[in-house]
Amino acid sequence: MSVKNKSPWITINGKNVADSQLSIEYLKKELNIDANSHLSPREKGIATSVRIMMEEHMYFVGGAEAYVHHGGKHIFTHYPPGLLPLPKFMIKILLATLMKREINKMFYYQGIGRHTHEEQQRIGLKELQAVNDVLGDNKFLMGDKPCDEDAAVFGLLSWPLCCNTDDNFYNIELKKFPKLMAYFERIKDAYWKDWKDRRYPSKE
Repeated sequence: MSVKNKSPWITINGKNVADSQLSIEYLKKELNIDANSHLSPREKGIATSVRIMMEEHMYFVGGAEAYVHHGGKHIFTHYPPGLLPLPKFMIKILLATLMKREINKMFYYQGIGRHTHEEQQRIGLKELQAVNDVLGDNKFLMGDKPCDEDAAVFGLLSWPLCCNTDDNFYNIELKKFPKLMAYFERIKDAYWKDWKDRRYPSKE
């Protein structure tokens, strides 16, 4: 984890930058790149709103689904063994006891844990529908050219699709949004040529 106990983070030229959005802003300034220069102020506002909804709300809805309602079982199927700090049997014990209490407490204090499972899923589906509606028939979130927020949305779509078990609610439901699925594949094919080699377990 980073010095802020946040993930992801970057280290560039000896400088540590935690949080995906702060990392993007740092790189834009250092490299003099602006992937949003083609957007109007209104479009920038819409794109930012979608990103914040996904990062600050859908993130927790999806996290509750994976860690609370599925018991964190994706850790044992989609995390390379070298990333696990302890043997699997010990992690299973911790997930069932101490970590379960702490995880439930975190989601409760954040707010999403105060809702029933059904309410959480209903909220998550509405948010996916909102992203789908903003996307429409566009190639990317705000049109034919990608913007910063496409990177964030892609990452948050990859979480249920590629980092969770096949019976995860959002893994199943996302596949009912053909435009979002095509959008996900479009970004993956354009920017992650080595996707199959880097994914664990290695599969399409």
